[in-house]
Amino acid sequence: MRKRNEHTLRQPLNACIALALLLNVGPACAQHVKSVYDDKNLFQESASASAGASVHSWSIGGVRLGQQTYPMTVTMPASERVLFSLAAVPASVQQGDAAIAGVPETRVSVSAVLPGDQLWVTGSVSVPTGVTRLSQVQTELAATLAQPALGYRMPSMGHGWDATLGCAYASSVARGVVFGCGAAASFKGSYEPAAPAESYTMRYDPGNELAANIGIDLRDGVKTNRFSADYTVTYYLPDRINGDVFFRSGIKAAFVLVGSHVAPLGVHTLQVRAELRARNVSTINGVEEESPAARQYAVRYSLTLPLREKVSLTASAEAKAMSSDEFPVNGEVLTTGGGTVGTLSAECRWAIARWCMLSSELGFGVGSITFMNSDRHAVGFDAGAGLKFLF
Repeated sequence: MRKRNEHTLRQPLNACIALALLLNVGPACAQHVKSVYDDKNLFQESASASAGASVHSWSIGGVRLGQQTYPMTVTMPASERVLFSLAAVPASVQQGDAAIAGVPETRVSVSAVLPGDQLWVTGSVSVPTGVTRLSQVQTELAATLAQPALGYRMPSMGHGWDATLGCAYASSVARGVVFGCGAAASFKGSYEPAAPAESYTMRYDPGNELAANIGIDLRDGVKTNRFSADYTVTYYLPDRINGDVFFRSGIKAAFVLVGSHVAPLGVHTLQVRAELRARNVSTINGVEEESPAARQYAVRYSLTLPLREKVSLTASAEAKAMSSDEFPVNGEVLTTGGGTVGTLSAECRWAIARWCMLSSELGFGVGSITFMNSDRHAVGFDAGAGLKFLF
């Protein structure tokens, strides 16, 4: 009984941590297979190394939250059908006197295309290099960072190991029509997200994830117009704290529709996304309680213009709207994660040489978010640059 009481007394802290960890739940990826490969080398010109730097800052209710990220990736074909990659993203985030810094994720991935060029198998392992055992102030900072409306590059600054295994199949069923489907499983390791309080130590065990995906890609005969549709369903197993079931996210259904048109001026692209979730289930003192889960909708338009030989500019506008998650905490309802945000961004790419590409981007956003039962005005910007080398 004492263990249950301790769990209840620290429920507000656990809920805050849950926001930082659960609002950034990402489905295991079930990706489509490319339908056309070079017969001589399926991964021709895939050997590359890239590095970049970006800053992403939002003023939320007059309080600024800034994050800096430094993504690095190395990709190398191990054979004509096997691709190896290593990625790491050092990052830091600060808000007032609170700060978190570290390498949130270091991921090793392997992809293989089986003979016949229609079945793709992928596997990855993320090494737990992130910052854990956060203080109370850092926990509140992490919860703010995880708000999905803000779109931070690294919305989670620490977690345990995880591994993902997936496969995808694609086939051309008619001229200009490609059908694809896939499935994946993500396995997550436990860790201590917060520093021990008094004699209480919290061991957080995020639930594993299962995902299935189906999609279709359509192109006209002259490749001027293209349309694709994707549907992904993700099932989440329960999260646990010190071995006790704590929370289970509702099943998520994600729809993505993309249409593009190649015009004399440039390439127009319109993307529509929707994420719908069944109700969440919280377990408090052994009693299950359902609550509404967040739903997300987004529309994005982009125009890619060739400025000159080897230089292109992509201008984008996006509108996002999402409802809030609701969590029962000590007899009250905690509402968070909702918001309405509009963004404008521009990205420039310059192929300096056949073996080197420079990219830079700049964006601005404005809107409002719902965080901890409070609606707050938000204004933000992000900027970044990167280099990619081909071998």
